Amino acid sequence: MQNEYLAKESLFLKSFRTAAVFNPLSEIIISGFGILFLVLSLLEASLGLFNSGSQKTFSFFADIVFFNSTHAAFTLVLLFFLPEFKLWRKSNQFLTKSFNLDILFVFFSLAILGTVGGYTKKFDINLALISIPLFLFLNKFIFILLESNHALGQQYGISLLINQSSSNQEMNIKSEKREKFIFKIFRASFFALLLVNIIIYDEGFQLNSWQTLIRFIQMTITIILILNSFFYNKDIVLRKIIFLSRNLTYLLIFNSHIAKYALFANHGIEYVVLTFAVIKNSNANKIEKNKVYKMLVLFSAVWLVATLPAYFLFKKFVTAEMFYVTLFFMNVGAMFHYWLDRVMFRMRNENTRHLIAPLLGNTFQKINLK
Repeated sequence: MQNEYLAKESLFLKSFRTAAVFNPLSEIIISGFGILFLVLSLLEASLGLFNSGSQKTFSFFADIVFFNSTHAAFTLVLLFFLPEFKLWRKSNQFLTKSFNLDILFVFFSLAILGTVGGYTKKFDINLALISIPLFLFLNKFIFILLESNHALGQQYGISLLINQSSSNQEMNIKSEKREKFIFKIFRASFFALLLVNIIIYDEGFQLNSWQTLIRFIQMTITIILILNSFFYNKDIVLRKIIFLSRNLTYLLIFNSHIAKYALFANHGIEYVVLTFAVIKNSNANKIEKNKVYKMLVLFSAVWLVATLPAYFLFKKFVTAEMFYVTLFFMNVGAMFHYWLDRVMFRMRNENTRHLIAPLLGNTFQKINLK
């Protein structure tokens, strides 16, 4: 029995290593938008093409048009309507009461923190306890840190999936270990860049020695991360360089509104592509897949209706109370999504490797779910 299990595991890993993670169009979409945001950020930074109002505009575009906010609804659809994820929920005893009560407590605590901070800042409510600058700083930093960590984690996962589509995995082992190490440093330096940005940057684009030093460190690590692509097998070198070049955009967050939101816009686009790849590779029949697509539209529409009042475009129609409720809903949804997405695609979990990982490639040996 154990030998049979190991044989299946070996076959699975072999198929995992030879799979093409995206079809050409999907990968072009992901990498193309990454390049587009880099070019627009460079134009904004060098030519001053956008005024101060563009920050709010691009925030809205990143969240709604490019799915950074709305893709949270996609996660729920996959979890409850795709057969592989239904099995995954059962195998992981996903709905155990005590565990989920702890998780919900954290979600609601963080959501209240973010809502009170946003509520205070948006409507200038003068409550001594919650209008302390330190509180607002912590609120902003915690939420940006969680959101950025979530987006960077997905980016790293896609980079590794591109590695798996190479025809020579033996050649890529050392390069992948280096990439993992470099990416850890890259993530830490990115958070340092964000921290300095939040402390020093408010409305203007002033530079100082700390910003310059941290951005130089970030630039060096980014270049090293991209240069590491040349050590991979030649069939994926160009794809890796194009994909990882999006990290150059984030060096411009002091000089470009677009660069500040490009990470989240890229994240939303990546997630949409991954969602459709997962549905396409599912063992679900045509009727089940059509139901999933309909649920994607329905859940996204509900999410939009529930969250649009939080955006500046609708400010004149929104009362303070409506904004408060909307922001709380968004924060609960965001916290739940960050946690759930991490659990759903954690490949160190055996059940996840067997049930979910095959959905991320086109040539896996499918598992019989009947």
